[in-house]
Amino acid sequence: MKFWERKKVIQLNKNRLLASTLVLLAILGTLGLASNVHAQSIPPAAVTGSYWYSENSTQLASPGSNYVPLIVPLEITDNTALSGYTASVNLTYHNGLPFNYSYVKGLNKAQTDYYSLTGLSNGTVIPVTQLVNISSNATEGIYQIAITINSTTPGSAVNIPVNVAVLGTPKLTLVNYFTNPPEIYQNEKFVQFTAVVSNTGAGPAKNTQFSLSSSAFNITTGAYNVSYLPSGSVTNYTFLMNAHNITGQNTIDFHMGAQTFTIPVYLHNYGSLKIRSSLPTLTSGASKLLETFNITNTGSNTLLDVNVHLLSPSVVSIHVSSSNPLGALTANNFTIAQLNPGQKITVTYIVDVSSAAQSVSYPAQLVVQWHLNNTAKQFYQTYNFNESVSPTAIQQFKSSLTFTPLNMVVLAVIVILIVALVAVSARSRRIRKKLQSNQPQRETPPSLEHKEIPEKNREERKN
Repeated sequence: MKFWERKKVIQLNKNRLLASTLVLLAILGTLGLASNVHAQSIPPAAVTGSYWYSENSTQLASPGSNYVPLIVPLEITDNTALSGYTASVNLTYHNGLPFNYSYVKGLNKAQTDYYSLTGLSNGTVIPVTQLVNISSNATEGIYQIAITINSTTPGSAVNIPVNVAVLGTPKLTLVNYFTNPPEIYQNEKFVQFTAVVSNTGAGPAKNTQFSLSSSAFNITTGAYNVSYLPSGSVTNYTFLMNAHNITGQNTIDFHMGAQTFTIPVYLHNYGSLKIRSSLPTLTSGASKLLETFNITNTGSNTLLDVNVHLLSPSVVSIHVSSSNPLGALTANNFTIAQLNPGQKITVTYIVDVSSAAQSVSYPAQLVVQWHLNNTAKQFYQTYNFNESVSPTAIQQFKSSLTFTPLNMVVLAVIVILIVALVAVSARSRRIRKKLQSNQPQRETPPSLEHKEIPEKNREERKN
């Protein structure tokens, strides 16, 4: 055998010896560890997973989260000599872990929760739970902690490694916003504002509030409180609001958690009218009375397709000629194609008053409707007034005969006075008659009746 061949065989034998030694040491080490486990009576156990928030939950915690329950199911595989041992979550298994113990029973107190292993049988699963604070500086990834099984015997602790996943930080972004209708006018009601929000971060957003505020609108929808927004989600939040009676450039503030987005919005002017009326005296049963209204465009917009409607009570109706009864269909509608800024129109209605109308003031309205720039939206302005019906002369006389307590007293006084006057007059007549009956009889004066004149005397008169 040559030298180099003999050297090669020697080296090969050395390698075999070294490998055998390592295997022997590994076996001895395993036996030693098993002997140590048996000597310390530490029950073998296995970790079946780790969960945030609740057992079997798929939700993950993110940096900056506090008081988050961490659940690690621990299964007992050998129940020999379990008495006196506990299990707990070890958050300091490695240096630099972004976890801290949290305890809800006291402010700023770190507390480790221990679970007794005494009296447990094989196959028992213990949900070892610990409240955890996660540092805001934590990054997305997998962190290794441990479940520590320990007793009062020094050096008896055994750590079972556990992998815990942490998501990245959330990042909420206002993707888009829009209003319905797109153009908003002064005093417009039930305007919809919709915000489109996306979580573009690596972690979920928790307990986030979304709200709206503005000095130009009355926000009728309350805040949205969202407990969980997963990473990559896109959600819409719609608010109802009523515009104030103002015009011009304004703003809406959209609040998203700690962020505030100021959104410009313009309130358009829909026009304004000045309406004055000239009303006649209405009486029950009157007909063909003229009610006149003067309408002036006081705004800067040109009003198109202007319609005027008179809304009167049932006892006051628009007069319709008997020769054209179909005129009642359009009698209360006046239409003009265009009303320019500053332009004034006069609208007159001929009305009849029902004979059943009472002498009171009836509420009535004049409604003016129009469009702007041929838009589909219709605007209107209402003019409120009263149609007062006055009583006729006969109604006034009848009303004066109403038997009120005062009228009854006055009537009683009048009757008493009349009776007294009649009695005094009758007494006066009786006194006069009595006085006349007591006077002496006078001689009857010579009668002036014609008598026969003797014939002799007649002749003497002739001579």
